[in-house]
Formats: sequence, C-alpha cells, structure tokens
Amino acid sequence: GDPLLLAIRPRIDATRARLSEIVVSDTSMDDIDVLLTITPTGVAFGYVPRTRVGSDARPLLDSGTPSWPSTTTVAFPAEMPPVVRPIDGFAAQPAIASARRGRVAVRVEGAVPTHLVARVVRSLEQTPLAITHLATSSGRIPVSFVREDALPTDAARVSMRPGGYAVEHRSGRRVELPRMRVEGHWRFDHEGLLRALPAHGVRAVIPNALTPAGEMLETAAAIASEGRTTIVVP
Repeated sequence: GDPLLLAIRPRIDATRARLSEIVVSDTSMDDIDVLLTITPTGVAFGYVPRTRVGSDARPLLDSGTPSWPSTTTVAFPAEMPPVVRPIDGFAAQPAIASARRGRVAVRVEGAVPTHLVARVVRSLEQTPLAITHLATSSGRIPVSFVREDALPTDAARVSMRPGGYAVEHRSGRRVELPRMRVEGHWRFDHEGLLRALPAHGVRAVIPNALTPAGEMLETAAAIASEGRTTIVVP
C-alpha cells in the first residue's frame, strides 16, 4: 500500500477510536453534521467531530463550533402554546443564524410534547440546518417531515393519540390499537402496530400535538420502511 498511508494509519485509527467514545456510540457519522437535542426549555446542538490529515501527516479534528459533546444552547421563549408555527425569534438567535450548513440528527430529552418538535422543525426551515435523521435508542434513522397533504396516496397512516394508535390503510381499513397495561405501566402496542402495517411502502406517523415526543420518535423509528421514516407535522 501507500507508504504515507501506512505511516499515518495508526494515528487515524487511534483518533477514530477516541471519537467512537463520544459520537453517539457509533464510529460512522458521515451522514450527519450536527446532533440537536430538544428539551422542554430549549435546544442544544453540537457539530459532529471529523478527522482530516494535516500537512504534517497528523490526523486533526475538523468540525463546526461547538464540537460535540460540547453544545450551544438556545432557550425557548417563556410562553410556548401548543400551536405549530415557527418559534418567534428562534431563527434569528445568533447561534442559529450563524450556524454552518449541516444535516441534523434530532433527539429529545425529558418530557417534551410533540408540538415542540414540530415547532423546531418549522423554525429550522428558515436556517442552514436541516433535520435529516432521528437519533433514537435503536440508532439513526433517515426521516422526512412533511405535511399530510404531501403524503403519497398509498401511504399507511399511523395516528398517535394519548390513548393509542390508529392505523389507516389506503383501502380504508382502520385498525385501532389502544395502549396496553404491562407490569403496572401503560405503553403503546408496538408489536401490534408492526403487525397491522403493510410490508412495503411509505409509513407515516401523524402525532397528536400533546403526544410525548420521545414516544413519537421511537414509533417513527420502529415503523421505518426501506431504511426511512416519515413524520407528519402541520
């Protein structure tokens, strides 16, 4: 092989090993640039560290600022009614307005209602940042946020309410899946949902505004079809 590559490969491998400890427990993050966390009080984001070879053949970190796990926090306004519209002044916040263009993986922490996620999505449409992935307990999933009238006519629609799921098929068939009580706790019927969905085609989650966002993102990841999932936002 190339003598230069052989000489610097151990350094590159060592740097990647160190990065794998901080980059969402994953050694390959080439598909995203930014990790964004939504909390009940605001968002925090940091750029995914990259490596490049410097002029002295040493691997260097190369990312935007701040480099994750360091983050910049942007607080929400004190009043955040459950109405889906861009957050007042959000896109003009210096940390957002000056952000480097990038592909964003979004996750949530804490008791975040779904309407906050929808409002962040709408707000980021006015910025260089674009949400392209979900970061969930099952990994990173490519995602599309769309309005319901933009869904294909043959899409399977999964409506989420506090009481459970309702699956609507193109044929008009509707399957109700109420939440289940398991070991003293109420939970959504994930297994029943997967059985109720068609094997192929677009599957879209249509959440209620007050649905817990963490549950909504996990559901969207679980129903991903052909490596992608879809979430409807007003």
